[in-house]
Amino acid sequence: MKKTVKISVLVLCIIIIGGVCAYFGYASTLVNPESEKSLNKHLGINSNSVITVLAQEKYKNYLVIYYKDSSSSENKTSFIYLRENKICKNRYDKCGGGSSNQNVNSRQIIRDDDFTVQNPFYFIYGQNVEDNTCSVFEYDIYGNFTKKIDEISVPDDPFVVVKNYNLSNSESDIFVFEGKVTEKDILEFAETENG
Repeated sequence: MKKTVKISVLVLCIIIIGGVCAYFGYASTLVNPESEKSLNKHLGINSNSVITVLAQEKYKNYLVIYYKDSSSSENKTSFIYLRENKICKNRYDKCGGGSSNQNVNSRQIIRDDDFTVQNPFYFIYGQNVEDNTCSVFEYDIYGNFTKKIDEISVPDDPFVVVKNYNLSNSESDIFVFEGKVTEKDILEFAETENG
């Protein structure tokens, strides 16, 4: 009887220790936005990368990080959006992102596995924007600008802004221009391009 109890306790201890090791092993594969080491490891181009966070914003269970990587070119900035992990507290799964040398960009967040299917939203991010203003236009599936939908005031510092837009249809998207741009400016630009 005592032998059976000892074996049961030993098996239970092994299961608990194995579970704890698996949990911490899995957590190490996720991004911890509060840890410089984790950011360098998960967001860096290579093992020597040092990540400088320019701005970040949390929206519901998403976190966006707008950053610069020491291993990339001088003018290039990067953006990544993360989703909070359901198992590990304060840890995030990488969902998507990209790099650019433009002053302002946007990214639509729509995923089949959460609330964003019914209610997509946008992260608008950048720095050094002319007149501290961004003009947001809707465009259709063919790339034609349909209308101006917003004008956003942004700070001098790097920024991330979260916006929800009710677009004409699910095929439409947005384009963000730096500065104050009117629908007339867009028409004049299109005429000179098609010329």
